Amino acid sequence: MSAEDSLRLLTDYEYFEMEPGPDLDDEAVRLWRNQIDYAYFAANLGWDYGQYGSCTPVQLLFIRKEIENRTVRESNLLKDAVQVAVANCLGKRKSSLWKRRSRVRVDPAMPIAEIEAIQEQLARAAPWTPWQGGGAEVG
Repeated sequence: MSAEDSLRLLTDYEYFEMEPGPDLDDEAVRLWRNQIDYAYFAANLGWDYGQYGSCTPVQLLFIRKEIENRTVRESNLLKDAVQVAVANCLGKRKSSLWKRRSRVRVDPAMPIAEIEAIQEQLARAAPWTPWQGGGAEVG
């Protein structure tokens, strides 16, 4: 069976039908299943035909089972992560994060009166900058 025949069988009648047609003999069915199996390993693992052909049917079954286990593990990890995220967003602890707390007022290192005095001095005689054109005299 050629690749064109396999493609025709795959796309005829039902889209992505994974069973060979009833008009095929046993050899054509075996080749059909072999090509489907190769497509599975090529798509999931990026294998070429040489790598696929070097494995025995038992090895291919174990590899397929390991791919299935990996998919289940990844799905469970994603499910658990989503559950944790939803619990974090909708949980009771969330409301306590945004409550205002009374703050203890800390005395600044520089008193406010000194800051006001510095601001007044800068307003009277600003330091020289090229765009202001003057201010404090250097000299």
